Amino acid sequence: MAFATISHAYAFARKAEVKRSAIELHDHYDYVIIGGGTSGLTIANRLTEDVSKTVLVVELGDFADEPCISMPKNFLNTLATNCSNHAFNVTSRPITDLNGLVVQKYTVGMAVGGSSAVNGMVFHRASKADYNAWEQLGNPGWGWDGLYRYFKKSTSFGPPSKESAKKYSYTWNAGAYGHGPIWATYPPFQWAATKILWDAWSDLNITGPVEHATGNMLGRYWVPASQHPINQTRSYARYGYYDPIKTRTNYHLLIGYKVEKLKLSSDYKTEGIIISERFHPDQRVTVKVIKEAILAAGAVHTPHILQLSGIGPKDILEAADIEVRVDLPGVGQNMQDHPQARVACNFTKDLWPNPDTLASNATYRDESQAEYEDHKTGPLTLSLGTSFTFLPLQTVYGNHQQFVSKLKAQSPATYLSPNISTSIIAGFAAQKKVLARLFAAQDSAAYETPISGVCSRSLVILKPLSRGSININITNPTGDPVLDLRTFSNPLDIEQAVSFIRYTRRYMNTPTLADLGPVETAPGADVVDEVELIKHVRATSAPTSFHACGTAAMMPRHLGGVVGSDLRVYGVRGLSVVDASIMPLIPATHLSATVYAVAEKVCDILSRLSSHLSRFRRHSRLMGHARLQILLSREYYENQAVFG
Repeated sequence: MAFATISHAYAFARKAEVKRSAIELHDHYDYVIIGGGTSGLTIANRLTEDVSKTVLVVELGDFADEPCISMPKNFLNTLATNCSNHAFNVTSRPITDLNGLVVQKYTVGMAVGGSSAVNGMVFHRASKADYNAWEQLGNPGWGWDGLYRYFKKSTSFGPPSKESAKKYSYTWNAGAYGHGPIWATYPPFQWAATKILWDAWSDLNITGPVEHATGNMLGRYWVPASQHPINQTRSYARYGYYDPIKTRTNYHLLIGYKVEKLKLSSDYKTEGIIISERFHPDQRVTVKVIKEAILAAGAVHTPHILQLSGIGPKDILEAADIEVRVDLPGVGQNMQDHPQARVACNFTKDLWPNPDTLASNATYRDESQAEYEDHKTGPLTLSLGTSFTFLPLQTVYGNHQQFVSKLKAQSPATYLSPNISTSIIAGFAAQKKVLARLFAAQDSAAYETPISGVCSRSLVILKPLSRGSININITNPTGDPVLDLRTFSNPLDIEQAVSFIRYTRRYMNTPTLADLGPVETAPGADVVDEVELIKHVRATSAPTSFHACGTAAMMPRHLGGVVGSDLRVYGVRGLSVVDASIMPLIPATHLSATVYAVAEKVCDILSRLSSHLSRFRRHSRLMGHARLQILLSREYYENQAVFG
């Protein structure tokens, strides 16, 4: 079907309204943002502070107002039928090293607010070392010092009540937060067993910082939820970054539309986007882009859109019969997520009430619902978790130097996908050196487990060495992308999982925890053989924490990078990426706080770029057109300090 160009150049209304039809749009905008999620709404908010800039956000999903979105304890319901329309559910390929497991619903947000509307609300930052690792991979300005003020800019901290703080021994440093749109707080409730689970870590000499958010996040500590401190509802991108400024006259939000692909000129300038209505996919229109198209579709869909636009690995595009505009091997590669090993156990002397009480006792559940509605207290104010233990490898692995030696000895290509580009191999070699240093250090976490009132343990592998991919389906390019997680394809990840189980058993056998009578049920306390533990890991591990990242990595192009430190796509003018796909290495944290910070930083980058462009244009008459073109070239900007 031929693409139509919107010809209705309506003036912006006095009050900008949500657009539900492409016919209501301008035919062009200064900035077009692809995806109205965590990063997309953040950057749209900041760009539209300048009334001279026109901004369009295109989002496939709709507004999400149901309790399964807003209520903390109901976040899991976003995966159920009553809220399934607010999430993509992509199916993975069988995972060879997890006995052929297929993830039927790899869930990412499809709503105004994106994954911040459906995540577990854990509002956590990684250590300084994890972000400094990004800088060490060729990204000046993207270490902890370059990101910290943007963490603060995006967040406000709402202290818990004095009663809650005293009862649960909450600690925090308000100076780690700013006055941003997203609230962070601690809930007014914890399960009775949580204190014992917390205290048991002291038996292993594990303590922790007063506040994790200043870059020291090793040990046992409280983690805030992205939650409003008064009404105890989810605080997310829509409520924080969109609702308060939705009447800006230079801001349009188009919902219910899918971005099919980017439209590039013959000289590789992003001219526009081609969109289709969700329920009428054969009806396509083009919206022109004047300054910049900004991909904020997330780590699953950003590489998909790039590849559909002819930007990506040449062999994949040619196999799908897509014209290759820019051969960029890194698009869709380098995918990382946080897999989870499992230890199942029961408390034989559990305290009441507990999470099972809420699940199985209808009377208690009804009382809890009433308490939440009337007072905004009780167990329904709890999100996924607000207390965790994060530990370095040397604490949990018997001989961590031996592990590091094994990693250094690995050939970079051995456990990557077959026939992968040499630049991807070179990039992983660079990552491997950085990771070896992090594994050997004491200031970066490899192990995570929650302190959440239950016996069974999720053991999160924070620095996976396995690399997956997200590519177009060559037999159906416009269908769902092909998600190949490749969990545990690097055997050192399984070694991590086994060591995590062995260490966690030490915790479960502490004198303090004995008060709850923990009994391990899987793999079973008598299972100590390495081979049997590996079987357990392969049979029971979860391949994802829904923390997809890395698929449009910020690294040098010769290392498989897709964007530079300015987050602009190599080989294309007027195209940036601002979501979790740019993370070259997955940080040891839940990702939402980092995504907000990345988007905030990009806004400053774009503002500086715009001011420099204006300055150069003012001097163009003196310099001459040819000289101006040199100064405006991508190579010029890549060598400037303005992006630091």
